[in-house]
Amino acid sequence: MGDKLIVPNRDGLCALDRITGEPIWRIKGRSNAGAMGIDGQSPRTFYTVHNMFPAAVDLDSGTVLWSGKDKLGNTASSPAISGDRMVVGTEDGRACAFSTKDGSLLWSFQTKTALADTMAYVRGKGDMNCSPVISGDTVYFGAGDGCLYALSLATGEKLWSYSLGVPIVSSPAISGNTIFAAGYDGNVYAFTEQ
Repeated sequence: MGDKLIVPNRDGLCALDRITGEPIWRIKGRSNAGAMGIDGQSPRTFYTVHNMFPAAVDLDSGTVLWSGKDKLGNTASSPAISGDRMVVGTEDGRACAFSTKDGSLLWSFQTKTALADTMAYVRGKGDMNCSPVISGDTVYFGAGDGCLYALSLATGEKLWSYSLGVPIVSSPAISGNTIFAAGYDGNVYAFTEQ
């Protein structure tokens, strides 16, 4: 994050000086501080999942600017940011888009039941633990139901999906017009969009 290193820990989230490692600020509570979008506005803002809700945090002060009302559960998914949207996966198998202005839910897409139980203490439900990737107007992600999905960023409408037949728990990667996804079977799959 430029001059700061954001670190999740058992007690919450803290910012460390990137050079000295000295603590700058700390937020108590449970946080998922994976890949976060930062905008260049003032205050500089990053987006995360804090206490199981989507949240926006002032990068300089550590002040929580807003916390959404829709519980995401104990997700391992990190948010993807594009324009005024934050997209993140949930413990129960949804991909959700939230407004970066106030955390309001814009759309939600439900995946099917997971092919294998990959979440601790959760059995027989859907899961989306990979982080979504946004390219242009499309959101890409894999899910425990074995499908790679492409959704409209604007509406959450499914554009296409492809079943690998095994859970997808890693985040997809995009290079040019090719999407790469790793399956639970140890294989990496490549898909080319026309």
